[in-house]
Amino acid sequence: MIKRDYLKIFSTSFKVFFAIAVVVLVSSNGFLFSQAYFTIGVTGTSLPSQTANCWTAPSVPVLSSPANNYVANSTSAWTLNPIMIWNPSTSSCSGSVVEYHYQSSHVSNFSSLAYDSAWLSSPQIPAPGTPDGIYYWHVQARDQWGHVSAFSPAWLLTVDNTAPAIPLLISPGNNTETNSSTLTQTWQQVTDNMGGEVTYNYESYDNAALTSLRFSANYTNSANGNGSVITKNAAGAQNGDVYWRVRAVDARGNVSGWSQVWHFKILNTFPNPSPEPTPGTSSTGVVLNEILPDPIGSDNAAMPNGEWVELYNNSGSSVDVNNWHLTDSGGHSVVINNTRTNTGNTIITSHGFLVIYTGTSTMIMNNGGDTVSLYSGAVAPGNLIDWHTYGATPEGKSIARIPDGSPTWWDPIPTPGEANMLEEEVSTPEPTPSPEPEITPIPTETPIESPTPTEEPSPTPNESI
Repeated sequence: MIKRDYLKIFSTSFKVFFAIAVVVLVSSNGFLFSQAYFTIGVTGTSLPSQTANCWTAPSVPVLSSPANNYVANSTSAWTLNPIMIWNPSTSSCSGSVVEYHYQSSHVSNFSSLAYDSAWLSSPQIPAPGTPDGIYYWHVQARDQWGHVSAFSPAWLLTVDNTAPAIPLLISPGNNTETNSSTLTQTWQQVTDNMGGEVTYNYESYDNAALTSLRFSANYTNSANGNGSVITKNAAGAQNGDVYWRVRAVDARGNVSGWSQVWHFKILNTFPNPSPEPTPGTSSTGVVLNEILPDPIGSDNAAMPNGEWVELYNNSGSSVDVNNWHLTDSGGHSVVINNTRTNTGNTIITSHGFLVIYTGTSTMIMNNGGDTVSLYSGAVAPGNLIDWHTYGATPEGKSIARIPDGSPTWWDPIPTPGEANMLEEEVSTPEPTPSPEPEITPIPTETPIESPTPTEEPSPTPNESI
């Protein structure tokens, strides 16, 4: 072997030794061989060159949806399509494949995990059936050479798809009566499964069909509850039938179903503590004179049928009641105008009558008792002219002042637009017996002797008489 061959073998051996040394050096510094980028000739072959930027990890993922601090309830958009989404990360190496690692936790430091995914090829992960709870979530990325990014800043998601329980009504009992002017209603207090505030939607109606709203309001556990019962108080509750129900709404907006509808009746309560106005003492002299709350047939029939209220003018001059108001105990009102009166106008002459037909309005008087009020203009305390509270009335019977405009109310037969009278006043009177004529005695005369009558012959048979 000549000297030139020894030199060639030595040169080749040195190149191999140098390549091995570089690999050992790179590996000892914590890099995979696939991550070392250099050019070495080994048996005449060269490795591809790469830039130094390819040693860096992909960009930190940026979270996208649901938004930070999002609250998902049973009807929210995220609940209908539950997906956790973030923006794709970028790599400094051209054509590099990026994967993602998703984690969620009930605590912000992720010391314990609610979910820990495998490496994902897509920048999102479906989350159907996520249980109610509070979730912190974050994501990290890595490229195909194993460079791993830091985790993204954590976002917060609250999931609450559970509605509160339906409240149970407690008092007043169903289908009971009360004559107290201070009304107390109670129902069962319910709780939120995640510990938040619960609000109650309360509604009461004048009718069982729940079409005539009487009152509505909201109540809460913190303001109206004692840990087991919610209490609603109402001073000066107005007369009439009450149909009521309650539902619960939690802090995330989940709504329970409505409770059962219960009914009670308020009797002998009044809209204000003042005595009924003395007829004729108001500035107008106009008073309620007769009320028909339960006509024969439909209560809300068009005039001249249906319910009606008669006014009487106690004053010595005519009064125009156009745009005055009538109300019932439920706060429903009807405006008096010429389309609702028996005369086609709104003027009541001195000591005259005017009938207002209310059947087609929202003011439907309760057959079991109600309060009817008359206002000289808008419904406001200063405009209250007269009012009357009545009890249950049979069909076809009215309540009226007798005599007209007097303080005394009766339940006579209806006489719209005419003088009021009790039923016995229009019944057929018994005939008054006529006095027997006095008999004057006639003096006795001396009888005159009559001559003896001459007998006539008897008629012959077959002779005409």
